[in-house]
Amino acid sequence: MASQLAKNKETVRVLLEACNEKPFEGSKMARYVDEDVVSTRPTGITRGKDKWISGFSFVLNEKMPNFHYDIVNMVAEGHQVWVFGKIRGSYAVGNDDAEVRESIDLFELGEDGKVKAHRDVQQNAPLKVPEL
Repeated sequence: MASQLAKNKETVRVLLEACNEKPFEGSKMARYVDEDVVSTRPTGITRGKDKWISGFSFVLNEKMPNFHYDIVNMVAEGHQVWVFGKIRGSYAVGNDDAEVRESIDLFELGEDGKVKAHRDVQQNAPLKVPEL
């Protein structure tokens, strides 16, 4: 099981790092994603690999060309991989003021090691972390 957990984490790492490449190429994700993947986000539900990847392509190439995802922590258990990350990037072309958001992404992988479900929640990162 330990080696499968490591493989699942590596699959998720490859997917997230592909989002940082410019221009984003969805073909680099395709082999890691199940045909019937379901992604649930605050903006809605996306069903199917082609729609999921084309959504990434649109956002990363047109809406957020300076997008960058930093993996802060990653935990795998069973067929799930949880990632805490920081997203940097402007949400409009021509806006150089990069916004920082914190993201928790949950990936569920099938027996074949492909992502079959994804869910994320995001929030604006605090400008300054208060001292405790």
